[in-house]
Amino acid sequence: MAMQKHPITDVTVNELGFSGKSFTFEDAVTVFILRLQDHTVTEIVRIMGICSFRVSEVLGGYVHPGAQAEAVNRLRGDGKLLV
Repeated sequence: MAMQKHPITDVTVNELGFSGKSFTFEDAVTVFILRLQDHTVTEIVRIMGICSFRVSEVLGGYVHPGAQAEAVNRLRGDGKLLV
């Protein structure tokens, strides 16, 4: 399987996902970026290789506070978010 880097956060992702990685703030930012880009939770789980519970914790704001604001800032900085 070929590893890829997310174009905004540079977090290693794989189209089919992979296991055994720790969940970092950058991962949380990537989750929010993917969600803001209209990916479903199921797609995010597959792409990131993180269980759905962890993704839900991030999207619910329970872990890695500030990740959503950082994701919005990065998308605005890249001109990909106009809100």
